[in-house]
Amino acid sequence: MTEISLKRQARRFAEKHGVSYTRALAAVDEPLHRLKFELATIDPFKHPGFLVTDSAEDILEPPMPATPAEYFRQKVRGTEVTPHAFAPADKELLLEVARRTQALLLSNSSDIWEHRALYRAGLTEENIEPLPHYYKRFGDSESFLRNWRGTSLGVFEVAVLQGRFRKNYDEGRAIPDRQLTALALKKITFEELQALLHP
Repeated sequence: MTEISLKRQARRFAEKHGVSYTRALAAVDEPLHRLKFELATIDPFKHPGFLVTDSAEDILEPPMPATPAEYFRQKVRGTEVTPHAFAPADKELLLEVARRTQALLLSNSSDIWEHRALYRAGLTEENIEPLPHYYKRFGDSESFLRNWRGTSLGVFEVAVLQGRFRKNYDEGRAIPDRQLTALALKKITFEELQALLHP
């Protein structure tokens, strides 16, 4: 974002919310602006998320559970990896979506980015961090998040390239719909994704 554009946004924010220009400038200067831009520029007819092109073996350290989802999710978020952990149940995702929806309603924000600006200006109490979500095999969370505006809540899909499905796809053999969907995601390396989440 250019400095002129940032200043213009800060003036509008200050007028709208009745805060000083300095506070408004801090509010509109989103530290995760690259992630915000990447998610905003994904084709709306495609899924809002990323396909990590490194193989699971490159990213995850052994011993690895049957489903590497929780390992991957924790590693992306920079938290300690717990052995033999699995992806959160759909029930936990539902509760997280409800919590985020409530936070946006309380701050009268249209999306996570507007809410985060209000938080930086000191106008709301709870900050919301973007949450990369790796779907557990063939669960319903993918369609659930699409129907509930997952990206506006800061939850976006992340999938790891799974070599055996890629090989079948390249050879023209049928692969599960879930894997086909993952192949349509915007491609990114694990290092690039970490840079978007932790600039």
